[in-house]
This record gives sequence, C-alpha cells and structure tokens, in this order.
Amino acid sequence: MKTLKTYLDIMTSDYSNDCFIDEDDILIFNETDLGDLFSYDDFNCHDVYILLLSNLIYYKKMNNSRVVAKISFLISYFIFVLWTPPMSVFLSTYYIELSLNYDSSNDLYKDFYNYVLEGN
Repeated sequence: MKTLKTYLDIMTSDYSNDCFIDEDDILIFNETDLGDLFSYDDFNCHDVYILLLSNLIYYKKMNNSRVVAKISFLISYFIFVLWTPPMSVFLSTYYIELSLNYDSSNDLYKDFYNYVLEGN
C-alpha cells in the first residue's frame, strides 16, 4: 500500500504523468491519513484537492460506485475539517451528498453529513 503522501509526491514530481490512486488504497485511506499530510513541510492543500478530485472523476468514469463514494467522503472531510477554505460548508455538503448518492447505507457518511450541516 502506498500512502497519500507517496501519491502526492508522484503527482507533483512530474506534472506530465497522471496519478491515479490504486482502488485498494483508496478504500483503506481514512481521515487520519488526510490529517497526517499536515506534518510534511511541503504540504499543499491545493495539491491534495487536485489529487482527490482527479481520482474522483477517474473512478466516476469507470463506474466504480464504492470508490466514488469513498473519495467523495474524503474530499468532503478534507474541505470541511482540515482545509476550511471559503465556502467550505457548501463544498463539503456537495461531496458528502455525492457519497450518500453512491452509498446511502454507510453510517459514517450519514453521520458526517449531519456534522457538516451544523456548519463550521
């Protein structure tokens, strides 16, 4: 298993190559993995967002609902809890609703949705 940091390094070391995260790795990644990125000196929120968003689009085109739901949750969590850019509630709501559209039975997604609705 590669870490999110490894994927970020691959993506930012050569912008001419696509960097798609292995499906198995995505399904293992969690909120702690996102938070751990802040310990690196070369951390950049925009790069994390681009990595996750591009993989969301990739797996959406591949019709992989389970991975799309997970990446959408990770993006929502990243935006709402860790990055908190302007309009974070609006953006996080979009992504967590997307997660629920693909996996409405996931209790973690449901709980996080309610958390986002409380605002930050």
